[in-house]
Amino acid sequence: MDKPFSELALDENLKLYGRRKIYISETPEEINAGNIANIISEIMGVHEQNAAEIDYLYKYVKGRQPISERVKEIRPEINSKICENHALEIQTFKVGYTFGEPVQFVLYGDCDIHDEEKKNDDRMTAFNELLRADNKITKDKTLGNWIFTGGVGYRMALPSKEGADHPFDTFVLDPRQTFVAVSDDYVEEPVLCGYCNRSRTRFDVYSKFKHWYIRYETDDDGNKITTT
Repeated sequence: MDKPFSELALDENLKLYGRRKIYISETPEEINAGNIANIISEIMGVHEQNAAEIDYLYKYVKGRQPISERVKEIRPEINSKICENHALEIQTFKVGYTFGEPVQFVLYGDCDIHDEEKKNDDRMTAFNELLRADNKITKDKTLGNWIFTGGVGYRMALPSKEGADHPFDTFVLDPRQTFVAVSDDYVEEPVLCGYCNRSRTRFDVYSKFKHWYIRYETDDDGNKITTT
């Protein structure tokens, strides 16, 4: 049995084999306000296992490694606990190699370079400029840090608030608080995605058609109340 989140730390015998996929049998059309809370409860079991492992790896890269709890029985006064953080070296190299130069979008298609109208089509250039204005270069590196630490990374794009001078905003999400559930057939199509706060009391959940805001509260008698 997997250890609870709070106990998954500094275990030199811990073996990790990648993050688990979250599968659900419901289709986007079958998910509604009546069953979304139950679906989230089922999803969280797998997500918490993934979150615990990502948290362990995140702390490991930061330098919290088993050497810091080394116990020396013979001459305990000489007990070296210096951390040679090779995990950070590998992560830094991979992020620099992959995201060292700005990642841009390109457009492939059938076009005639002698057609002046198509030759001057700069829509993709404008899109890249919007991403640059959204500070995509820095966000890409943050995304890379998560990918090369915990194995997964998530980016969220939302329309900008009314009156903003740009059409959208992007956010790099903490994978310890983010999940994506896919269909349990051969397609494995993303069906549901969500983000929760650290205390797991508020959830923003999205399907292909709907968005739910779920809040878990406790009344004076200790009973759990779910608001969708």
